[in-house]
Amino acid sequence: VIAMVVIGGTALTGGRGTILGTVLGVFILRVMRNGIVLIGVPGLAYNIFIGAIILGIITFASTVQRITGPLGLLLAHARALSHGRLDMRTEADLPDEFQELADAMNSAAASLNRVVNVSTVTADDVSNSARELANVSEQISALRFENRR
Repeated sequence: VIAMVVIGGTALTGGRGTILGTVLGVFILRVMRNGIVLIGVPGLAYNIFIGAIILGIITFASTVQRITGPLGLLLAHARALSHGRLDMRTEADLPDEFQELADAMNSAAASLNRVVNVSTVTADDVSNSARELANVSEQISALRFENRR
């Protein structure tokens, strides 16, 4: 029964499976069992075969988790950056290329953050200069008005 559920897609480490997946697992194992019986393989060989399938599925699921785990973390970082969270950093010990990608994303976020900060300072400087010019212009206008009298 466990083999049928695992082949149907439910993880042994916990998780959710579907009824359709379980039914598919039952169907696959029953077809395999019937095929093994038809070609005359003893019952012990069937059990070894099912064990090998379960080990293969566990290995496959573990590999998928090692790949999708870091990708999920990097995807969350990319989404945060796309929403303007330039302070976001991926601080994790990731495998090889994933770590390189995380470092590149962290570097890009830091660079963008610096650009935004420089732009903000520049905009503030321009705003302050505009206020000063407006004050000087008012003073000049007031002097001209007084000179006309």
